[in-house]
Amino acid sequence: MDFGDGVTMHSEAMGRYLLHRIYYNRANAYAAAGLHEQAVSDYDRALTHGSELRRSVLFNRGNSKYALECFSGAFEDFVRAWSEHERSDAALASGNCKTMAGEFREGLERYWDGIRVGVPEGSASHCRRNARTLEAILDALGESNYEVRREGNVVYVECDGATGEAGLFTFAGNQGNAGNTPSGMVTAPGGEGYEGRPGFKVIMEPRKC
Repeated sequence: MDFGDGVTMHSEAMGRYLLHRIYYNRANAYAAAGLHEQAVSDYDRALTHGSELRRSVLFNRGNSKYALECFSGAFEDFVRAWSEHERSDAALASGNCKTMAGEFREGLERYWDGIRVGVPEGSASHCRRNARTLEAILDALGESNYEVRREGNVVYVECDGATGEAGLFTFAGNQGNAGNTPSGMVTAPGGEGYEGRPGFKVIMEPRKC
């Protein structure tokens, strides 16, 4: 393919270049439509055809896995996105994965990472809020053993000594997806599409006999 001014690209390389972006953009469209299984499949395909958008692919795929309540897989993607570029959006999302799984101390460490990095400020602010909330939960738990169950966007924590007034704790949800990118041949602007999973709640309650 001849782009003029002496710039040429072999069709095979151009095909990979375009497919990387096409699969990524279509995955974003699936995610925006709530079709997260299809989105994950296309993000997988995008990764096989290139690495230019790797961080965005990993972060967005993590959001879709999170929406599917595959928190361990989502956590892995967010950590990999963090390793590509340390930003507070990945720290927030990985902290939320651990908190939803009842792994509170690990979640707190991730929120602290987002606070330390500080950008983007929106998700760093959510990290600060979630860290304060999680610290209050850990203070209330003390050294007590606890068990966790999850129902949708609510995490129930059963522990010794909790009362009905132990509290309802609210957390900010993940940030939305990185947006579409031009294919290389088309310059139309993209959009972020999927807005991310809404916030969630943790409720402490006395252990059932």
